[in-house]
Amino acid sequence: MNQYVIMGAGNSSTSVIEDSLSDLPTPRTFHIVAEKTSAEGICRVYDWLLDNGEKYVAYHNGDAPTVLCDSAVKNVGDSDPYLTMLSVAKAGNMEVLYLWNDADNNNSTNHVTSLIDAGLRVIDLTQGLTPFRLVEDVKNDTVDSLPPVTRKEYEDMPIATLRQQAKAQGAADKHFVSKENIIDFLTGASEAKQVWEDDAVVVTVVYKDQTTKTFKSTVHNINLFMNK
Repeated sequence: MNQYVIMGAGNSSTSVIEDSLSDLPTPRTFHIVAEKTSAEGICRVYDWLLDNGEKYVAYHNGDAPTVLCDSAVKNVGDSDPYLTMLSVAKAGNMEVLYLWNDADNNNSTNHVTSLIDAGLRVIDLTQGLTPFRLVEDVKNDTVDSLPPVTRKEYEDMPIATLRQQAKAQGAADKHFVSKENIIDFLTGASEAKQVWEDDAVVVTVVYKDQTTKTFKSTVHNINLFMNK
């Protein structure tokens, strides 16, 4: 069972949070602090969990929304639900899905730093599941000071996660054809290698009887045809 802890209070562009959560491998259980809040990113997580019937454990101080408690597979009451959930995350070596808050970079940086220092793997839920990485001499700097994700690290990620990261970085309306194309985009490789699914191309099909047919279509439609 994959176990994920959700922390932070940031938000992201349309559907990035929801699509990233959907891309996580199953079976899965989430761990959340259930609280009354107006933070849009947290509310989007709550809505996604409820709308999709996801399994989650709710940690709260007794003043949580009833619907969140009623739909949880387990409720954990405590005066400090964040600390309790963090202890469970450490004990279970769980991954932390973090809602990075651009409006409060310093607090987000300090929080992520403390989580990584505690031995937890922290992933940015507002940037298509990009993992956070810190180095010793820039722990108190902004996230821009962190070393970039390497190509090898990208290659180890599922293509659905890479698509979400590309979408979060400005490719919302353009879907890449292959994993290599997506990684080229994310690592800033030559744009000449990028092939978009909505680009028009000319294709020649060779049939078993040696006859051929040439036609123009989009990369997306050709992929659908080839995968039939």
